[in-house]
Amino acid sequence: MLYRLERHWRTKRNFEVFRAHDFIDAFVAQIPAKGVPSVRYYGWYSNKSRGLPQRQAGPAAAVVQTAAPPCRRRRRTRWRELILRVRGADPVRCPLCPGFLRPIE
Repeated sequence: MLYRLERHWRTKRNFEVFRAHDFIDAFVAQIPAKGVPSVRYYGWYSNKSRGLPQRQAGPAAAVVQTAAPPCRRRRRTRWRELILRVRGADPVRCPLCPGFLRPIE
């Protein structure tokens, strides 16, 4: 069996000759086992690089990094603000009078 591919850097040719059962063995070896992750993340998308602080150039940046970073916890958007964005109506306003609704248990 003749298998055509792009030119290989080591063999310097664009084909490989296999017997039928050798080709099937080589092909099946490329299939990952069940439960093995098939997507790998490298570089910027890897978990390690996302957890590291961004590097800054220069000695002044090192002084800034030694200071404790300010705590920047993102405030969760309240359900009322989300409904205002989506529906355009305030969910705690009474539809009959200009007052506000109170939660009951």
